[in-house]
Amino acid sequence: MKNFWRPFAAWVTELKNDPFTRARLKLTALTTLSILIVFLVAHLTLLKSNLTPLNFYLLIVICIATASFLISAKTLSPIIQIMRAQKRFISDASHELRTPLAIMKTNSEVALLSGDQISPQEATSTLKSNLEEVDRMSKIIENLLALSYYDNKFKEIPFQQINLSKVVINIVKDTENLARKKNIHLRLLNTDPGIIMGNPVAIEQMAINLIKNAVTYTLEGGLVSISVTARIATLEFKVKDTGIGIEKKDLPNVFNPFYKAGLGRIQLERESSGLGLTIVKKIVDRHHGSIYINSAIQKGTTIIVTLPRAQAEIGN
Repeated sequence: MKNFWRPFAAWVTELKNDPFTRARLKLTALTTLSILIVFLVAHLTLLKSNLTPLNFYLLIVICIATASFLISAKTLSPIIQIMRAQKRFISDASHELRTPLAIMKTNSEVALLSGDQISPQEATSTLKSNLEEVDRMSKIIENLLALSYYDNKFKEIPFQQINLSKVVINIVKDTENLARKKNIHLRLLNTDPGIIMGNPVAIEQMAINLIKNAVTYTLEGGLVSISVTARIATLEFKVKDTGIGIEKKDLPNVFNPFYKAGLGRIQLERESSGLGLTIVKKIVDRHHGSIYINSAIQKGTTIIVTLPRAQAEIGN
């Protein structure tokens, strides 16, 4: 019996997640409804007027064509937006990968032109620069794969019970060396106990991205505060920094792939793949949570992720 219903379950899942399937069904339903309405109106009009059968059918054709055009335009609008976003994403990804390749090409050409005159120090510097760009490309590719994985609603990711505070504590310990190099104070304010249902790898990546992001955009001598606060039905993970901040006009776009927020962040963004917050948003969405961001230039940024607690824990 399970095998009998499986194709129908797959179809329902596709209907729920695939915008093309939804648009196709929506277009069919609306077109059918419009045809019925047109026939009804035309029939009533024919009864009250002296229209000839030819004019009657011509009126029906015109009405159906007009209704179909308007319905298809409205139905296909979300798909057009998705396709435009996809084209923009591909263009941005190509640009991000092209930049390190161009740097490596320039470095290599300069080294080759120098020939035997290049010093060991210059050769070492060139190799180090190229390795940094290779690392940057690898990071971009890894994040692109992660983004594709978490964005695929057809692919189920395994969930289990996770102690969020424990995950955060371990990440803070691992990030201390990075913060120390920049003379940034990393402060863990509180870690309330609490269990969520989630994917361990995804939750860890979400926390790493937010904490490292805060350290990256906080200048020397700054402060990054981290906390996990238990609410009745949720856990609140907060990362607050005293960094360079984000302009108000940029806040609605910070979760878009490769978005560059403000000229003051461009130099620091060389350390980033430009996909960190995008991946965080996808992970939070897959865990039925929410994310809030507040920021002010030269004052810092606060990001709050709210995740539902495990039902068994709430019941207790």
